[in-house]
Amino acid sequence: MKKKSLLKRGISLVTLMSLLLGTLSGCSMGNKGGSSLVDEASKSTKDYVFKSEKLDIIDASDYSNISIVGQRIYATTYSDGENITICSFNSDGSDLKTVKIPESDADSHGNMTYDKDGNLYCVLYKYYYTDKQGNVVDMEDVYEEEGMGDGEVITMTEEETSADGDIIVDKMVPDGENMDDDYDYHEEQYLQKYDAEGNEIFNIMLSDGQDEENYFSMYGMVYDENKGLIVSSNRGIQKFNEADQSFDMILDTTDSASEFYDTSISLYSGFDGQIFASLWGDHGIELRSFDPETGKLSDPSGQFETYDDYSFFSGNGYDLYVSKTDGFYGYDKGKDALTKLLDYVDSDLSIGYSINSVVAVSDQEFIANLPDENYNYALYRLTKVPADQVRDKTIITLAGRGIDYNVRDMVYKFNQESDGYKIKIVDYASLDSEDDWQAGLTQFNLDIVSGNIPDIMFFVNDEPVDSYINKGLFLDMSSYLASDPELKDVKFVQNAFDAFKTGDKLYQIIPSFYVNTLAVKASNVPGMDTLTLKDCKEMIKQKGVTFSDSFGMIAKDTIMYYGIMTSGNRFIDWENKTCNFNSEGFTELLEFANEFPAEITEDMWMDYDEASYRTGEALFSLTYLNGFRPYKRYVDGTFGSDIKLIGFPNELGVNCSILTPNARFAVSSQTKYPEECWKFLRKLYLDEYQDTIEYDFPIRKDKFDALAKKSMEKQFWIDDDGEKHYEEEYYWVGDTQIEVQPLTQQDVDTVTDFVESLTLTYSSNEAVSNIISEEAAAYFKGQKSAQEVADIIQSRVSIYVNENS
Repeated sequence: MKKKSLLKRGISLVTLMSLLLGTLSGCSMGNKGGSSLVDEASKSTKDYVFKSEKLDIIDASDYSNISIVGQRIYATTYSDGENITICSFNSDGSDLKTVKIPESDADSHGNMTYDKDGNLYCVLYKYYYTDKQGNVVDMEDVYEEEGMGDGEVITMTEEETSADGDIIVDKMVPDGENMDDDYDYHEEQYLQKYDAEGNEIFNIMLSDGQDEENYFSMYGMVYDENKGLIVSSNRGIQKFNEADQSFDMILDTTDSASEFYDTSISLYSGFDGQIFASLWGDHGIELRSFDPETGKLSDPSGQFETYDDYSFFSGNGYDLYVSKTDGFYGYDKGKDALTKLLDYVDSDLSIGYSINSVVAVSDQEFIANLPDENYNYALYRLTKVPADQVRDKTIITLAGRGIDYNVRDMVYKFNQESDGYKIKIVDYASLDSEDDWQAGLTQFNLDIVSGNIPDIMFFVNDEPVDSYINKGLFLDMSSYLASDPELKDVKFVQNAFDAFKTGDKLYQIIPSFYVNTLAVKASNVPGMDTLTLKDCKEMIKQKGVTFSDSFGMIAKDTIMYYGIMTSGNRFIDWENKTCNFNSEGFTELLEFANEFPAEITEDMWMDYDEASYRTGEALFSLTYLNGFRPYKRYVDGTFGSDIKLIGFPNELGVNCSILTPNARFAVSSQTKYPEECWKFLRKLYLDEYQDTIEYDFPIRKDKFDALAKKSMEKQFWIDDDGEKHYEEEYYWVGDTQIEVQPLTQQDVDTVTDFVESLTLTYSSNEAVSNIISEEAAAYFKGQKSAQEVADIIQSRVSIYVNENS
C-alpha cells in the first residue's frame, strides 16, 4: 500500500463523506436502489462455474509457457539441471509427446512460441562470470573460498564497541576492492529454433551483454503464418528472416519522433492469426491490436483503464483472453468488450491474482498451471459446469480494497467446507486507475455510508472506521466470542485486544498488529521515557545536525502525518464530539514540522549517508516494529547500539507509540447471516491462521510468546527429513553487510514490556486529514500564522466531527 501523504489530498472526499455521513442517521440501512459492486456480488449466479481436473502429464511440479497449436497443448517444465521438457498433448491429457531441450542451472529459456507444425522458437538466456583469464567461475564457490559475502560482515562484539555502546564506525569500512571487480559478468541471449522432435535448427546470438550501445532486451515473440516470426525488443518490433537470419524493422521504438519511443511492447497471439500488443501508457496498461503488414498499432482498448492484475493469453473462440484477480474473461475486439467466463471463487479455486500460464481450448475449457491448497503447482483442465448442475448456495459478501491472498485462501476453504453458504469477494481496488488511484477506496466508503454494505468488511488503515462504529454500522461480536467453545478461554495480548475494542464492544476483529514508534540511541536519552518537541529541538541543536537529517531525511508532511497519527484522542475525541486543534500542542507541531524541507529532492537523497544513525548525523528514526526480529535490526543494523523506543514527541508525558492493526474485519449490523459471518471470522483467532503470522505481532498471547521464543534463535527452514537448516540474517549499510544476531532474553523482555505497555491506536480519517493538509499548507507557505491555521482547523474539524459522530 502507498503511504498516504497528508498534504496531497483534494476536498472531494471531504464533501462527499460529510454529506453522506451527515444524512445517514435519518436513513434506513437497506439498499438505496442503486447498483454497486456489492449488489452485483450478492446476486447468486451459476454462469462462471468451472470444475478442475488435475492432469498427471509427467512427474513435474510446475509448468510454464503454455500454448495451443490447433487443438494440441504445449507446456514446458522447469530445468532439472540439464534439460527442460516440452510436453505436447490433447486437452484431456492423452497422446502425450515429450522432447528435451538442453538447459543448465545457469541458463533459462523464455519467450516461447510455435508455428503450425509444432516447431519451437525461443530465447536462451545464459548468465555466468569469468575471471580475468576468461575462465568461467562459480561465484558462490568464490565467496565461500574467500569466507565472505558481497561485502565485509560486521558482527557486534564487546571489543568493537565504544564506551556508550555504539559500534565504532571505522570498523564498518569494507577492506580492499570489491571482489566483483576481479570478475566479469556475462548475460548472453540467443534466438533458437527446434523442430517438433527437439532437434536444434539454429542458434543465433542476439546479445553478448558486453556492448552497451548494442544492448538487447527481448519483450516477446509471436509466430505469424504469413509473416513468420515477429519479435519485440528494446529496438522495436521486427520481422525475422530465417533465410538469411536477418531482421527487418516494422515499428521502430528507438525513433524519438515515434509515438512509441522507448516503449516496452509485449506481443500476444490472438485467435485466427491476430496479433495483440500490451504496453504501459499514460493511463495504465494498454491493449492494442497490431498489424504486421503496416506496422501500425490500433487505438487502445477502453476495457483496461482501471488498475488490476491483467494477464493476456491465447486460445480458440474469443479474439484474446484475459486473466484478472477474480477470474478469466474473453475479449471481443470488434465490440471492445470483456465477457466474464470463469470466476475463481465460484469455481473453488484458491487464487487471488491473474494467471499467466494458461491457454483456452475454447471459452468453456482451459488448461492452466495452478496451485493446490499447499501451493504446489500442477497442470489442471478447467471445464464449464452447466448451470443446472451448480448447487444453490446463499451468498455472503466480503468487501474491501486490496484484499490479500491469506483472506482469499480463507474464503476458498470456507466455501469448500460450507454446504449452504458461499462467500463472494468484492475488491474495490479494481476501480483504481492512473487518473484516480483512490477511486476504489472512495467508492468503498461511499457504498458503506449509502447503505450498500457488505456482510463482512475488510479494512486496512485508510478508512474512517471510528466514524462507522459511531454510526452503529458494525455488529458487536463480543457475545459470539464469549460463547465460542474453542475461543472463549483463549488469552489475548490484552492491552492490544482492549485497545481495539470500543468500551466493552467488539466491533472489530484484529488478528495481528504492529507498532509505529520513534527509536533513538539509548545513550542520547539517559533516564528519559518520553520526548517533547522541545527536547527534540534541543538535541538537534546540541548534536549539531540539521532538521532535515535529524529524522533520517523526511519532509514536513511526514512529520505532520506521524504527529496526527500518534496523537490518540489528543486532538479529536470522537466519543465526546470534541476537538482540541487550537491548543499549544498542535501549534507547536505545526511549527516543528515547518523546520523540515517541503520535499526531499533527488540531490538530497544522493547526498544521504545510509550510516547516518550510526555516525550521529541522524537522531530519530520513525520506526515500524512488525514483530520481535526487527528490534534487533535496529539495534545491530540501523543504530549499531542499544536503542530506546520512545514514541513520537508530545507534551503529555506519555509514550505516543501506536498499536496499528495489519487488517481489520467487521460485520454489518444489518447482515442476515451473523452466525455464518462469525464462523468465517473466528478462523482468524484459531491456531491455523495465528500460526502463520511471522511479520506482525499475533493478537493471541500464546502465539505472541511463541514468536518471541522463535526470535531467540536464528531463522531456519526444515527439510523433508525434519532437519532444521539455520540461516544467517544480514543488514546492509551501503556496501557493508552487518550480521544481525538473534534476540537475547533481555531483548525479548524489553520488546514484550514495551508492546504490552501501549494503549494508543490510530484510525485513519481521510476527510479530517484533508482538512488539516489543506489548511496547514497555508502556514507552510507563509500565508497564515500557526495559530490562525489551528483556529481554522479547529472550526472545520469540529463541524465535521459533530455531523459524523
